[in-house]
Amino acid sequence: AKKAMLDLIGHLRERGLNVNSAKTKILSHESPSEEIEAEFPNRDPRVVAIEQMWKSRSKSVILNSIKYLLSLLIECIEEEETQSRVFRFAANRLAQLSDLGVLSGEQLNGLLPEILVKSMFEQPASTDQYCKILNLLDIEGPSSNEIQAFLLDRSRAIHDWQNYHLWMLLAKKSIKSNDLRLTALAVLNQAYKQEKQEQEQ
Repeated sequence: AKKAMLDLIGHLRERGLNVNSAKTKILSHESPSEEIEAEFPNRDPRVVAIEQMWKSRSKSVILNSIKYLLSLLIECIEEEETQSRVFRFAANRLAQLSDLGVLSGEQLNGLLPEILVKSMFEQPASTDQYCKILNLLDIEGPSSNEIQAFLLDRSRAIHDWQNYHLWMLLAKKSIKSNDLRLTALAVLNQAYKQEKQEQEQ
């Protein structure tokens, strides 16, 4: 199983992807049933219901699922379950609707940007999923200002994974300022110096 995982990682890296070893667990037939059940929990009935709505292939029914997807997102955020399958399911379905052109930012705005931004800084591991949703929203104003203030404060912006996704979000939204430009240059210079030092060792 470990060899298969190494082979998988090798193939994924060829495509710019990777496996998070901290979240990867190898189970065997000798693993305790409690451990297996923890990795494969019963499916959330709300997820099942939304999947059934999508299987109907009715545009009106699928669009009606948006309010349930938003409800799942907000509940996961409030319960700090943004690494859960339910949160990823809701985020991915909303992104799919946006890609298909049947979901507009107006349908998602309201309090959602504020809720996402306020909780995101405390859950850096979920930043990719957060940004996937924020990319669908209008974040001009307070939400944008909070993200910029976070990136400009190097004592807070300490997670490279989180910072990368936030910088990419601002770039996609064409949000820029002189302070952001100077901070970005400082970060790149620091990374260049660090890489050069490692090469010289």
